[in-house]
Amino acid sequence: MQAYWVVCSLVLLAIVGIIDAVPLHVEMSRGLRIVGGVEEFIGRVEVLHAGEWGTVCDDGWDMRDADVVCRQLGFPGADRPYFAGTGSGRIWLSNVKCRGTETAFSQCEHAGWGIHHCTHNGDAGVHCRGESTDRESSFTFAIRLVGNAYRGRVEVRVNGVWGSICSDGWDNKDAMVVCGQLGYPRGRAKVHANGRLWTTKSLLKNLTERVFQRLQGVSTNFTCDRSESFLQACKHPGFGSYHCHDPGLAAVKCAVPSSYLKTLKHQLEGDGIVRLRGSPYPWQGRVEVYHEGSWYKVCDHHWDNKDANVVCRELGYGTALEVITHARDYFGQGFTQILLSELDCTGTENNLKQCSHPGYFVYSNCGHIDNAGLRCHAPRIRYPPVRLTGGTSSEGRVELKVRGSTKWGTICADGWDLSAGMVICRQLGLGFARHVSYNSRYEYPRGDVRLMKLRCAGWEESLDKCRKGLFQSTVISKCRRGVALLTCSDRLPDLIPDFMAIESSLNGTSHQPLQVTELSGLACAYEENCLSTSADQYFQLGRIDNAYQMMNIRRKLIRFTVNIFNFGTDDFRPVAARSSWQWHTCHNHYHSFENFAQYDILDMSGNEIAEGHKASFCLEDVRCVTGGTKFYRCRSHNQGISVNCIDTYKYSIDCQWIDITGVPYGNYVLKVKINPEHLGPEMDYNNNVVKCNFEYHSNVFFPERGQLSKVKCSIAG
Repeated sequence: MQAYWVVCSLVLLAIVGIIDAVPLHVEMSRGLRIVGGVEEFIGRVEVLHAGEWGTVCDDGWDMRDADVVCRQLGFPGADRPYFAGTGSGRIWLSNVKCRGTETAFSQCEHAGWGIHHCTHNGDAGVHCRGESTDRESSFTFAIRLVGNAYRGRVEVRVNGVWGSICSDGWDNKDAMVVCGQLGYPRGRAKVHANGRLWTTKSLLKNLTERVFQRLQGVSTNFTCDRSESFLQACKHPGFGSYHCHDPGLAAVKCAVPSSYLKTLKHQLEGDGIVRLRGSPYPWQGRVEVYHEGSWYKVCDHHWDNKDANVVCRELGYGTALEVITHARDYFGQGFTQILLSELDCTGTENNLKQCSHPGYFVYSNCGHIDNAGLRCHAPRIRYPPVRLTGGTSSEGRVELKVRGSTKWGTICADGWDLSAGMVICRQLGLGFARHVSYNSRYEYPRGDVRLMKLRCAGWEESLDKCRKGLFQSTVISKCRRGVALLTCSDRLPDLIPDFMAIESSLNGTSHQPLQVTELSGLACAYEENCLSTSADQYFQLGRIDNAYQMMNIRRKLIRFTVNIFNFGTDDFRPVAARSSWQWHTCHNHYHSFENFAQYDILDMSGNEIAEGHKASFCLEDVRCVTGGTKFYRCRSHNQGISVNCIDTYKYSIDCQWIDITGVPYGNYVLKVKINPEHLGPEMDYNNNVVKCNFEYHSNVFFPERGQLSKVKCSIAG
């Protein structure tokens, strides 16, 4: 009996927050559990083998694996893969490959027990949906409002039972923490009595006029300081049965942002002074701060829960669900410099710049791997029903229900693109859209097509926020391309052009950027449509009588080098199969992307003055930074750019220039855009553009060529 009370005391102390040695976890009898989470539905995955618990390496860990784990533990499924901190002891499994249809995690393929090349920094975790039906999870802590999503009486679940909190000592600081845990940035304390909500002042005023029932609660006298992310982290006497001294129960009214759609749009477009990058969800990602016209990263040294709370509330969300260090592993590296390090927030500041720190650009031993990241508490929003069928849990035919209908219908694939796919994958909690197609290997459904002419920008939070086009029931034959198919993924590449290399190239550091070239040497470039339209007349049949005439016709080119980084979380590969690559006889090579890069010269009003483009005939790993390994080689016909590696298009390559023949002297902007048609899936298309301001003027020594000066480049997004 004494041992029983010791165990109960440890569990109670863990929930209260006095000790943290006992992790909250969900465990089942079949050798699988999730541990280390602050909520019952999130945690690090551990498996039991040979009588010993061990972790699972996240190599290849995806939504299908997480889904199997969550379903075995009694949840409806997985919301997303998750990182819940580093474990210890054995790493039992790696390279797990679930199909998503298994009834038990033990049915999934893997490399073998104890076979891995991982550290505990790569321990796999899950974020499950809904509430577990597993009774062993019943001691974990949860919170909800009885009323509506943002206003009502506060209830907590302890030992599997929901109960109210006495309003004794309940104040706005406590309400801030409750609302923050529910995903709202602010909140005010209320008291629930006689079936309605009161302010403390109005309740006291009515005490003489009304008879209030004395109540009981499962806890009382919470003392929060607004820096906590979870109510259970606040000081309180514990959980049990309490006779409330005050005549009411704790309640809150949370402040709801005017539009989460607007918040999401701002996040993806980078408005404001803080943003999160590298995630399909606006409430999580790599932290970046706006300073003097540019975006910068935050070092994860001393990065903690109070710092993360400030960012989450500044963005319009609740408190921090998870503080993430080494965020590059989850959200990519990005290309910006580090602005802040060793932040020391109290958790109550209005924005991150108000927190104490050593100064801007003051940091030591902080590399690009040391990025600060986070996940915020966000409110749970009900979306119109959408699903993927006919494939796996993360790919298949897109189906939806129209309001008022009980039947599922499909989406017409006319106009179907990655932007619409991004919205649906986000709504389903499946990450990014990796591939969109139509009719593929999934047979036609028998139901009607419910949605035609779908148009999404890509930043919408759910399908119903897109410009939906036309809702109607029609037959499949009216869809020119059939019905929409989609593949989602939690990892994608992120291509970023090196603005410093372009600036150095235009400044003439390694070569002369302006070059006057005879037309006779540009026949292949003309074939690939790299010359300006003013050159067309010379290649028309019969216009040039002989090669000598062509030698006397000259074109003026701006040559520059472009380095392309892949700072995402997956390799970038050509979308088209190699069998469909186009052969170009003149250059004697295949094009894997016909328009891999777009080059434009704009005047200061944004009007296009000259243009060029670069087809991709060779995507390969020229060099890699820390964390990258060369894999792709053109000679092996294996094209791509690995994570944390760089491909280089040097100024000397044909078409690595813009034809500016006939352009007058003046001030201009060079615009370089990688993957301009968004044919290749990426985490973030906003950082694909570099803009360079420059002055083009005469040159006393080389009057025919001219000169560039005052070159200044930056990433546009």
